[in-house]
Amino acid sequence: DTGMGNKGRLELVVEMLTNPDHADSLIGEKVMIFLNSVQDVDGATNALRRAGIKAVPYHAKIPLAERSENLDKYRRYVVDKSDDEEEWE
Repeated sequence: DTGMGNKGRLELVVEMLTNPDHADSLIGEKVMIFLNSVQDVDGATNALRRAGIKAVPYHAKIPLAERSENLDKYRRYVVDKSDDEEEWE
């Protein structure tokens, strides 16, 4: 345990995904985040999107067809590392 709450951990993830100067920068990486509840997944998805990060939720309360589509989006997602341009294929 890092001693930080959910908000602090999410802020750290956003920092790692957006700041190239962060010691543990994840810019140009595809990341999957595991959370404990549907509410946490929905909250994190919305927060990541507000920060300009593309995010798709995946949890049991999403209809199967949408879950499958979201998983497919994740699998096909490509980051063009030559100019850090992100795109859904």
